[in-house]
Amino acid sequence: MDVPKTHQFSAPLREIVGEKLLSSQFELSKDYFTAPTPAVPPVANIVQNFRDQGIAAFLNEELGIDAFDMGEEDGEEIEDDLMIADEMEAFIDDELKEMNVPKRESSTYTILENILLQDTSMWKAGRCILHQLLMRTVFMIYDQKVRFAKTFILHYNEIYEDFIKDDHEMDVSVVGLSVQFMTVPGLARRLVAEDDAFSVISKAMRRQTEQYLKKQTSDDRSAIARFDFASRSFPGDLRRSLHITRDMAYILNAVPTESDWSPQLVESFTKGFGEFLNFVQHLQGMDEVKRQATEHQVWESEWETAFNILLRLKDAISLVISWAETNEEVHNRMLLMCLELMEKMPTHYTPNEDGEYRMKVKIEDQEATISHFDVLRSATSIHQPIGRIIAGLFASEKNIDFLKNSQEPGNALQEQIKAVIKSNDETNLYELNLRVLVLCAQSNASLWRRNGFSLINQIHNYFSPLCRNEMFDRDVLMMQVGAAMTPHSKFLIHLLHRFRIHHWASSDFEEQKASSAQAKPESEDLSKTMVIIAEEFLQCLILIVSERYTYGVGKTQPIDGMKREVVHILCTGSQTFSHIQQKMSHDINSKRVSLHDAVNQVADFRKPLATSAGQFHCKESALAMYSPFFMHYSKSDQSAAEQNQAKVRAKLDKSVRACAPPVLPDFTPFFENIPSLLKSPVLIHVLRLTIDRTTRRSRYSSDRVFHKALYLIGIALNEEEKDPSFGFTALAEKYVGLLAPLEALIGKQEASICPILLEVTVEKYKKLMAGPKEPEPSKVQQPVQSAEELKAKRAARAAEMRQKAMAKMSNMQSKFMKKIEDEEKKEDPSAGQKDAKGSNTDADFDSKLFFDEDIVKQVGHDFPVCIGANKWSVEVVKPRRLTCILCQEDEIIAPQQGKPMVCAAFIQQSQLFTHKNKTGELMTASSGTISTRDLLTAPATLQYGVDVSTCSHSMHYECYRSLSETYRTRDSLRARQVNQHTHKMVDSESGEYQCPLCKRLSNAAIPILPAHQLTQQIQG
Repeated sequence: MDVPKTHQFSAPLREIVGEKLLSSQFELSKDYFTAPTPAVPPVANIVQNFRDQGIAAFLNEELGIDAFDMGEEDGEEIEDDLMIADEMEAFIDDELKEMNVPKRESSTYTILENILLQDTSMWKAGRCILHQLLMRTVFMIYDQKVRFAKTFILHYNEIYEDFIKDDHEMDVSVVGLSVQFMTVPGLARRLVAEDDAFSVISKAMRRQTEQYLKKQTSDDRSAIARFDFASRSFPGDLRRSLHITRDMAYILNAVPTESDWSPQLVESFTKGFGEFLNFVQHLQGMDEVKRQATEHQVWESEWETAFNILLRLKDAISLVISWAETNEEVHNRMLLMCLELMEKMPTHYTPNEDGEYRMKVKIEDQEATISHFDVLRSATSIHQPIGRIIAGLFASEKNIDFLKNSQEPGNALQEQIKAVIKSNDETNLYELNLRVLVLCAQSNASLWRRNGFSLINQIHNYFSPLCRNEMFDRDVLMMQVGAAMTPHSKFLIHLLHRFRIHHWASSDFEEQKASSAQAKPESEDLSKTMVIIAEEFLQCLILIVSERYTYGVGKTQPIDGMKREVVHILCTGSQTFSHIQQKMSHDINSKRVSLHDAVNQVADFRKPLATSAGQFHCKESALAMYSPFFMHYSKSDQSAAEQNQAKVRAKLDKSVRACAPPVLPDFTPFFENIPSLLKSPVLIHVLRLTIDRTTRRSRYSSDRVFHKALYLIGIALNEEEKDPSFGFTALAEKYVGLLAPLEALIGKQEASICPILLEVTVEKYKKLMAGPKEPEPSKVQQPVQSAEELKAKRAARAAEMRQKAMAKMSNMQSKFMKKIEDEEKKEDPSAGQKDAKGSNTDADFDSKLFFDEDIVKQVGHDFPVCIGANKWSVEVVKPRRLTCILCQEDEIIAPQQGKPMVCAAFIQQSQLFTHKNKTGELMTASSGTISTRDLLTAPATLQYGVDVSTCSHSMHYECYRSLSETYRTRDSLRARQVNQHTHKMVDSESGEYQCPLCKRLSNAAIPILPAHQLTQQIQG
């Protein structure tokens, strides 16, 4: 049959072919259900051998035993083997039931199942042809696509087993067809509800990766095994297995609305999430690190595989949380499952010096009992996926309100959740996430430098845009959950203890250090380390109270958080759209919000120039959102933002130049207790202690510690400004008297890092202490102008400004010309006589042509005349004045005054104008005769001419000599080996140098001579 060139089936033929593929039976040559699995001993093969052969034949062939010549002992052994075979057959049946695959005869499989299950048996071209056939038949009809999807999910594990063993990539494998049906929203939700697709995919993921689990020993604290890739980094089989996470993200991408949920979907999705947790639990706490205290780590530990798994899994985690937000029952069941799983993996604590696991920590008058753990001396892991999933579930505003009103009874699920949370200490909820933040803080303080690059790379990825939305951001969110559910004093004391600065926060800390230093002097590095950790502690508090743009934490929309992040990217400088996109967090949920819309709302676009691409510049109205301690700023970003903002805000109002804390949105009801953390007695005491140490210039404080403490005070004042009942100023004055030391620092060198912020903070502090003023009478509002009216008004203002500028320039020109005329009359008395004769009119004077140093004046003629009575005369008005580019001193170029000046130049050989060849003869034409050009022009006297070029940048001759000597001395001091292996851009030994201003290559200096007319006047 001839196939049309278009390779397209007609509609009836397409349907017929698809039906044949889906319905026609074809014998399957593979047997997936009798082959031993990795968990089944080889003796299970006995079952099939007993079925296919007689017992006697099997004994003769396999074991070499005559069935009719056996003793009693041999019979007993055979009976034991038969019992084992029966047990293994039952085991295989159970495995098949767990995989939801019924035992079937090979002849009952359809053609489609044969294509799916025997895909790896075919050659590459044959696979592609069959895939195209499916694309043009089955996938073109929705009902047939549904049947294909159900068949694919039924054999999902077997298909991926073949793919993992295959040697071809996904683009020629049948697993690449999953995108055709898993991305259809209605079909995806139907597969989850009716065919347990989420559960099947999660089980397949767990089955294909369970071989990498670490064997547990009696010393293991956790009851759940973890992945271990110490001996094999990112194996090839695992790399292919992780393609399953792609299908998981596809099928979860269709987030249902509240009306899309059905009882069947609720049950199936919850079951699938349970299987998903069974896989994720193996990532919890993997790749633990312990500080190397004495010597450097010899071998770099393996860390890449865990992050590769997380990168492929993070989209699925984000989507699972998104599904939970749309249904209260699903959300509560998922939260309960996570909390119960965390109870199976209890948080590990260590004893203190006294051997006690619980200890009391006292800061001034506040005391709390906490469990002891020292991150510096114990193993800690960056990977805490279960706790981060719990943090994401707490951000569901509608489904978490029952925890806010803990006294009111709820449904059975809610009461179970409350019971699990109450059965543990409040700090257990966020303990593991806090340890990760402390680990990063201690690494910044160089306390983990002996652990090598493995830990450095892990921390880098922890904060990178690729991973931070499911790592660092979730940890900050969990800290906010802990701040909302834990008493404030206990929460702060717990943080101080974990950061190991609870002694630093006491008033008598410096006295204790001074007395102990007499016996054993303390290293200066230890005090610097403590100061850096104190900075990280204050940074953590700033993030907890100010990061409110996460959806579900603050009363904001997703686009508000995106706009804020764009503003902070642009605050480091103007950026292209591609750079903005690269810096944004890679969150699959953020793709539902248009980045273009967010950028256009907070930035202006400037068109590309010949030397630069088009860039976005932050609008002045959006600068109020800027925070110097933005959570996604690295140290380099923070420094660049501070420098750029100082430049941008230099001419703006003082309140804008201060970069004060912006007014933040309100928290949602569950988190609304967090701002009260700012008026805790412990924090107010720490703030006062920081200010006092800054005033005394203590080595246990720094400019950055003071800046962050002042920033926290500013956030507290903003809260009181929004709600006068907040009462921060009253409590601060009652506890420690915070205003007086702040006022004393104004204008002092100790507060030089943020003097304007200090002034603005003190002014607001006094204003709030004075109480609210009487409301001013409302001003009459001006009518709102349209965009066209505003545009026309701006255009008219610009035209008026241009007209004024032109008039001012014209006036300055006329004044300058008149001044020159007056000076000429004073210097040349004969000028008046010429004017009387009428030889030099005002019109003649106005037609003067200005050159670099001379003024050429036309005399009595409209056309330049060089010879005769009416020739133009040249008059030198005054010598030139040049500035040395090295010492910046002005110098007059005159014959008898001033220092000699030179300009940088480059001299080289040139044959451009020479007329002689290498032998010194005149160059001839191709015919051998002397060319007409050589006869008519004078021959050059040199075989090579000289080419001189200059950038015209001038400098004193003395400065030039000093510069040359400096270059020569510097190069002579360099190591001889460096000069041998480095290509010289500038050969100083040959006299080459770069112009100090434009960096142009030069090798000489041309003297700058005074005007020739000045020399003639002196000679005359």
